[in-house]
Amino acid sequence: MKYIKKYNIFSKLRINTICRKYRITNYTINDNGSIDVDGNVNLSKRSLIKLPLRFNRVTGNFECYDNKLITLEGSPREVGGNFDCRFNKLTTLNGAPREVGCWFDCSNNELRTLESELEKVDGGFCCSFNNLTSLSGMPKVGRHLHCSYNELVTLRGCPKKILGDFECSYNELKTLEYGPEEVYGYFICTHNNITTLKWRPNEVGNYFECNYNCLPELIMDNIINIDIIMKESDDFSIWRRDGSLDERRFNYMMTILKEEDRLL
Repeated sequence: MKYIKKYNIFSKLRINTICRKYRITNYTINDNGSIDVDGNVNLSKRSLIKLPLRFNRVTGNFECYDNKLITLEGSPREVGGNFDCRFNKLTTLNGAPREVGCWFDCSNNELRTLESELEKVDGGFCCSFNNLTSLSGMPKVGRHLHCSYNELVTLRGCPKKILGDFECSYNELKTLEYGPEEVYGYFICTHNNITTLKWRPNEVGNYFECNYNCLPELIMDNIINIDIIMKESDDFSIWRRDGSLDERRFNYMMTILKEEDRLL
C-alpha cells in the first residue's frame, strides 16, 4: 500500500510537471492517470512522436498538428471543440476520440484507412491529402465532408446525407456511386475520372462542380442546367444500367424541357 501511495504521488507530480511544460491549465487528474481539461489543449509544433499524457475529456479544442505523431494513443475520449491532427505521420486513426463537437481534421497525413473508435463528429470531417482508397470506417458526420487529394476509387463508406459541403476532387473516381444522396451545401468532384453522373444527388443545395473529368460532351455542354437534368433524369431514363448516357433519350428530354421553358 505504501508503494502504491508513493507511486500515485510520483505520477501526479509527473503529470503536473508535463502540464506546466505544455501550458495546460484547468485540469483534473483522474484515478487512472488520465486528465480532464476545461478549456483548450495545444500540443502543436513540438516534434512529438506520441502524446505526452493520457487525456480523457477536453471541453475546448485539442490541437496536435504539425508534429511527427505516428499514433493518436492518449487522445481525449471526448472533445467539445475541434480536434486537429494535421501534418503528422499517421497511417491510421487508432486512438482517436469517440466524439468531437466541431471539426475533426486529419488531413496531410499518410492515412490508408479511416477505421477507428471515432463514432461521431458534430461539425465537419476533413481527411484530404492522404492515401485513402475508400471511405470505409467514416464516422457519423454532422455537416461538411472534405476528402480531396487522396487515391479514392470508390465513395463506399460515405454518409448518405451531408448537411453542409462535400468535396472529393483530385481522386481516382470513375462514378459517384455510394456517395451522398443529399448534399445541402456545395458538391465539388473535379479532377477525377468520372464518366457518368447517374449517381449524383438529384438535388444539391448550392453549386455543383464536375470539371476535369471524362463526362459525355452532351452533359458538359449543358452543365448549366445540371440541376433540372438530374431532377428529370429518372423520368426520362437517360442513364443506362451501366451508367452510360442514352443520347437519344437525353436529346428528347432536353427538347421537352426547352419547350416548357425550363432551361437556363
